[in-house]
Amino acid sequence: MDELKDLIIPIASVLLSGIVAIFVARMQVKAASQKLDLEYRRKATDLLFQKRMEVYPKLYSLLLGIIKKRWAEGLKPEDLSELISEFDNWEVENAIYVSPLGLEKMRRSRILFQEILEQVKDEKILSKNKMKKILPEIYSLQMVLKTELGVIDADSFHNPEVIKHFNEIIRFESQPARSNEKA
Repeated sequence: MDELKDLIIPIASVLLSGIVAIFVARMQVKAASQKLDLEYRRKATDLLFQKRMEVYPKLYSLLLGIIKKRWAEGLKPEDLSELISEFDNWEVENAIYVSPLGLEKMRRSRILFQEILEQVKDEKILSKNKMKKILPEIYSLQMVLKTELGVIDADSFHNPEVIKHFNEIIRFESQPARSNEKA
């Protein structure tokens, strides 16, 4: 009997040590797996960001060109048609890098541009009323690009208060002119 007691304690110690060792090993494997997953996600995010830094400026430049053309000489239906074409080409090549929210914004913008183009085919220069629909959409698309690049709120110009003010200006400029009513 004493011999059995003498064996129980070492056997229990070995079993307990084995259980603890298995538990510790599982925790180490889990931690290593999480570390690898985190490293993979970080690398994937870095690669995505690098690719966005490469391709987003091209779309931003295209949008900015439309704004500058509008202020310099007025926007023609052909300019809008060219914007849609270049916009489509850019999207075909680069949509994989855009977030789902960014793609939805681009889709809505594309629809608006196409609707306006169908309405102005016979005009020489787009009216102010049409431009008041196009410009806020372009500004909004630019904000999406900047947001996805992390530029928004990276400097004082893009802080939330400035963006709120900017959006209010766009909303105000997009409103139809009110007639002077007599009080």
